[in-house]
Amino acid sequence: LEFLMAIDRASAGAKYYFTRSDGAPIKAYPSDRKKGSIVIERSAGNWVRLNAGDAGDLRLKLVTGKFGSKFKCDQCDSQFGKEEELLSHAKQSHGVDVQDYNIESGKDYSGQAKFKSIAVQLQVSDVKVAETRYWINELTNQYADLVVTNVEIKPDRITFNIGSPSMDDLTADDIKFRIDEYLTMNISPFECKQVRIA
Repeated sequence: LEFLMAIDRASAGAKYYFTRSDGAPIKAYPSDRKKGSIVIERSAGNWVRLNAGDAGDLRLKLVTGKFGSKFKCDQCDSQFGKEEELLSHAKQSHGVDVQDYNIESGKDYSGQAKFKSIAVQLQVSDVKVAETRYWINELTNQYADLVVTNVEIKPDRITFNIGSPSMDDLTADDIKFRIDEYLTMNISPFECKQVRIA
C-alpha cells in the first residue's frame, strides 16, 4: 500500500516518505532530470528512476500481485516468471503437452525456400499461454496456406511472423483480414485489444 501511495504521489509531483517493513526508509519524488519520471530511493543511496510507463507497470504488478510472476497456470493458479517454466509445469503436473506442429514447421522454410513474412502483434490481456499456443497452431490449420514462425507470448502481447510459401502476393491487408476473421470466428484464450500488422 505504501509503495502504491509513493508511486501515485511522486507521479502527481509530490514527495512521499515511508519506512518499508524491513525498516529501510524509502522516499519517492518526481525526477528533476527527466520530466514525467519519478525516482524511488532508499536511504543507502540505492535508487531507481522510472518513466511514466514503467511506473504504471510497477503499480499494476503491485495491485494485481503479479510482481515477478507473469504467467499463471490455468489449472492450479501456480505462477511462473517464464513461459517455458509454465509449459514445463503444465506437462509435468497436469499431463498437458502443447504440440506446435505447424508453428514449428515454419522453421523449415529458410534459405532458398524462404518466403516473405509479415509481422503480427496482438495487444492482449488475460492470456492463457498453453491454450494460446494451441490457438495459434489452429490458425495455421484453418488457413492451410499460412506458416507461422517466431511465436512469442507475453502477458500483454502476442507476436509472430506469418506468411505463405505458395502465395508471394500476400499483403498486410490480407493478413489483417484473416486475423480479424479468425478472432471473430473462434473463441480466443485471451482478450484482444488491438491487432497490429507490420
